[in-house]
Amino acid sequence: MNNVTIRNSIMLVLAGTLSAPAWSLTVAQRLAALESANTALKAKVTSLQTALNTVKNNSVLKLNGKLRVNARGDALFTGVNVQVVNGQGSTLTANGKGNLVIGYNEVDPVVHPVCSNFSFSTKADCTAAGAVWSGSQHKGSHYLIVGTKNTYLQYGGIVSGYGNAGSAPFGNVTGGIYNTAQEGFASVSGGYQNTAKGLYSAASGGYMNTASGEKSSVSGGGYNVASGEGSSVSGGGGFTSVNGAEVGTGNTASGKFSSATGGVFNAASGEGSVVVGGGYFTTDPFMQLIPYGNNATGLLSSAIGGRSNVALGEISTVSGGQSNSANAHLSNINGGYGNKTIGLNSNISGGDFNTTTGANSSVNGGGYNNAQGDLSTVSGGAK
Repeated sequence: MNNVTIRNSIMLVLAGTLSAPAWSLTVAQRLAALESANTALKAKVTSLQTALNTVKNNSVLKLNGKLRVNARGDALFTGVNVQVVNGQGSTLTANGKGNLVIGYNEVDPVVHPVCSNFSFSTKADCTAAGAVWSGSQHKGSHYLIVGTKNTYLQYGGIVSGYGNAGSAPFGNVTGGIYNTAQEGFASVSGGYQNTAKGLYSAASGGYMNTASGEKSSVSGGGYNVASGEGSSVSGGGGFTSVNGAEVGTGNTASGKFSSATGGVFNAASGEGSVVVGGGYFTTDPFMQLIPYGNNATGLLSSAIGGRSNVALGEISTVSGGQSNSANAHLSNINGGYGNKTIGLNSNISGGDFNTTTGANSSVNGGGYNNAQGDLSTVSGGAK
């Protein structure tokens, strides 16, 4: 490089730092200008080096070889896990972020509104508490969301289907429409407008069913309610139209560990009680619904089939027939109409309006018979 070239280079550098022509400056001024320009260039180099190091240290670069787009346009992850978090440092937090959403996650506040506070089930109670009553609330975190117009409010669940709601921690709704998991660890699997509102409760299929007891379950059917702890209702129930209005004909299991299976208007209210099938309903001349369900009200009692039967005594059983009442402890009625056991461990088999008053007594068929003495027996005939 000759002297002319050096001088021109210096003048170009100085042109950016001095307002006066470079040829009019002294040597000292030119050197000072060069040093200033050199310092500025070093700062730029340092800044660029820092930016380069930041890029080199970006963990996203580690996806090289782990993430690719195939010929169909699908993004493929290979040999890694995909983790989504809301940025608050804990799974047990909710800020509307950290969810894996499949689909467009459409919003419609009118579709299946629920309360933002899962302690409330009605709009009046919800709004009175200052909470929000709306559908399509997306305030939760760490959910898997599939479908459309769903609500997720807490954390750690799955909500899929149409207009479903997971409003409590770790609540899950998998499919169906207008279903709600309203208590911690509750789940609803499909169906229409089912609600699991007891801790650890579950509702599977059917419509308008409610599992409100802790660890309770409802499986299928319609308008069934399992409200007792550990209670269950399996199928049965349904609805009818009365004066143009839909009226539920479901079964209830309100006793602790009670169960109701099939039939209509049956109730298992005693602890450990069982109702299986049966039940009936009709309407009176004024179009009022008249239910004829069976009831197992005694501890460990059971009512199996028939209609309007009652197992009132502890460990009592009524099997079939109509309007029978097993009132005594360990008593049994098998079919018939209007029969009643009063004596301990007594039994009636068929017939009409028979009664066992004595302990360990029995009546076998016939009508209007009464086994009054202990260990007494009446076989057939009519009084």
